[in-house]
Amino acid sequence: FVLAFTASTLPRTVRKAAGSIDIAGALTVTVGLASVVYGVVNAPEVGWLTWSTLTFIGAGAILLVIFFVNGSGLNTQMSTDAMFRNPVFQQDVSEPIFKPPEQNLWIRCKVTLLMGP
Repeated sequence: FVLAFTASTLPRTVRKAAGSIDIAGALTVTVGLASVVYGVVNAPEVGWLTWSTLTFIGAGAILLVIFFVNGSGLNTQMSTDAMFRNPVFQQDVSEPIFKPPEQNLWIRCKVTLLMGP
């Protein structure tokens, strides 16, 4: 019902493609992030200095570097280096890493949701 009502009331527009889809960028960032996350999640069980942990984290880091280097030459970047110069972005990214969990509201909320009050 909602879809039929929305389709009949919204004006028709023609969408022009702004650019092409960066398949290589999408694959490198997805596999890179998945590899780093897999390495970090499995590290407590198999050990931080094991071959598999270092391989997954290292391969993921290399793929993410390739993603950023490859993306810097494109006209339509998925991420720009300007966002890393933004102080608000820097704080949001570094806060969960460098603050102890008891001082970090985001981590406290996640722990409370997972483990209960």
